[in-house]
Amino acid sequence: QRIIETAMTTNELGGYSITYHAGFYLGQDSETVYENIKKQTKIITDELSKVNNKIWIRPETTGKATQWGDIDEIIALSKEFKQVLPCVDFSHIHARNIGTYNTYDEFSDIDIEVDVSGYDNGKFMMELVEIFKNKYHIYYFDYAPSFVPNKYIVSFAIDKNNPFLIVDICCYAEPHCTTITKQQVVNKKEFHILKLWTANLKHYIRGNKCYDDIVRMAKKIPIEDLNRKNEPQLLAETLNWIENNTEAELQEFVASCRSKFEELINYY
Repeated sequence: QRIIETAMTTNELGGYSITYHAGFYLGQDSETVYENIKKQTKIITDELSKVNNKIWIRPETTGKATQWGDIDEIIALSKEFKQVLPCVDFSHIHARNIGTYNTYDEFSDIDIEVDVSGYDNGKFMMELVEIFKNKYHIYYFDYAPSFVPNKYIVSFAIDKNNPFLIVDICCYAEPHCTTITKQQVVNKKEFHILKLWTANLKHYIRGNKCYDDIVRMAKKIPIEDLNRKNEPQLLAETLNWIENNTEAELQEFVASCRSKFEELINYY
């Protein structure tokens, strides 16, 4: 009832959405609690629908393991109702996971799936670039042509201080459309190499086996005797190529790549 009353008041004040913690497990299994919260959420949305109240209802991620509301639960509930969206509190995720998800590296893997069922998801991927450019400062974008037409993915670099922070958006639809072909998905070479470079450096620093991936990247640009060079050498020469082939407006971003590279390679 408090949630309904809050939604009513927020609507009268011209608000957009409300958020709340949905409940505790209280010794029950997560599936039982989910069904109980889903039932109560339906009551809330039904009551608001009766008075044409379109306020977004946004259950929030919680910070305690005893509370219902990890990120997967919040997203699952949001998919059940048209009027429900997730509210993601990163400090709560940090607390719930006992101090993780609080570093540049952990925040650099952002994968989003956008469901545009009823629309051409390949076409939407192409349109998404302009949508992002109009709303955010995008340093560069890059498609994933190797997946086309089975998947439509576009990546955006959004933080010059953290070149690892790449947002990958997969445009999903049911039924899946295949109107956009590989030939239509054209990347700027320097953008594509830059995305590969940041991914490979991140994997190398994490200790992942990525020598073959780094070699494949290096083969896309003129690097001599690449089979005789180790990972840091290939990454360094690839970065040199990027610096020499990048447009002026991206130089500040690339300078950040150089700074991060020297910091990490010297450290490790």
